[in-house]
Amino acid sequence: MPKIYYLDLFKEYVPTEKPERIIIRKSLKRDEVMTYRLKLQRNLCFFCGSEITIKDHLDHLVPIYHGGTNRLSNLVASCKSCNLIKSTQQIEVKNPYTIADYLRLQKAYKKYKDKPYRLKEKKYRLALKYRANLFKAV
Repeated sequence: MPKIYYLDLFKEYVPTEKPERIIIRKSLKRDEVMTYRLKLQRNLCFFCGSEITIKDHLDHLVPIYHGGTNRLSNLVASCKSCNLIKSTQQIEVKNPYTIADYLRLQKAYKKYKDKPYRLKEKKYRLALKYRANLFKAV
């Protein structure tokens, strides 16, 4: 049976008020961020791996509703169906590139997490930034 991968971001959730969410949504430079994310993600949906364009969705991994921000590490390009299915929940990650990237980051996180010089290691800082420790397989 193949493994099912997902990001267990529920630990990151905090309550927010509507005025806060409006400010966060208005501050996003959507096309600029979407272009950047598409380049990083090889024009593939973060979740399912289907081909996408700039007209598709920019998704917050931790939803704004639950305290998410517009940081690049919290934003991913996704297809319409994955974003609408996800809503404020978590869904399975099937994109092989996303899985491989997160497994590499997890390896770095595990390798350096107990080392006193860990913050000097670029791979460890990336693992923290992209929350590799919350990437799960079931």
